[in-house]
Amino acid sequence: MTSTMRVLVLEPESFAEGAASRIAQVLRRAIEERGRATWALSGGGTPQPVYELLAARAGIDWGRVELFFADERAVAPTHEDSSFRMVEASLIQPLGLGAPAIARMEGEDPNPFAAAERYMDRLPARLDLVLLGMGPDGHTASLFPGRDKDWGRAESVRVVSDSPKPPPVRLTLSPEYLQLSRELIVLARGADKAERVAAALDPATDKIECPAALAAQGLWILDPPAASNLPAVLGT
Repeated sequence: MTSTMRVLVLEPESFAEGAASRIAQVLRRAIEERGRATWALSGGGTPQPVYELLAARAGIDWGRVELFFADERAVAPTHEDSSFRMVEASLIQPLGLGAPAIARMEGEDPNPFAAAERYMDRLPARLDLVLLGMGPDGHTASLFPGRDKDWGRAESVRVVSDSPKPPPVRLTLSPEYLQLSRELIVLARGADKAERVAAALDPATDKIECPAALAAQGLWILDPPAASNLPAVLGT
């Protein structure tokens, strides 16, 4: 682990609040510096309570925040597996945000490549914040280990057609575009993540085999079980 890497370890009872506070800081700073904030969200169980806390938090000018998505499954926005559906229920509806503030990935389009092209047109040159999770295999967004061996391509959105987790077809922000973000925050909880967390924060790790390593320079917010293998990386 290098000195530039940032890790925040929080107990379960303070995890969501701590993550919400850090996200709020980034959004407020972006608004102060550039007049607006652009934020790409992720789905899953870990960020849901964070979004709920943010929806109830004062001090964020949500009228100056534009929401994007890090990835989406090839399902309708009302489907139970849709990341948009979860974000809509936990953040968008409680805040009363309108369509202009929300850039949804159209996962239901039978032509995912057309959906990816449209999303590329909506993305800014650089996002202020991306919130990511990480699976026990080291995947992040819909970038899976060993699946994408051609990093360095120019596009900001990719179609994944062979996800090892259903559904197989997904849209995802590319690793190159994710790394352009002004801030990356990764949330990871649980002992089953510990090995891959340590790998992702090890500079020697191959990003193709552990895609979450693309966010190594970001802020990692972990619970103690997810952080339990970090001393091995630190050499202590």
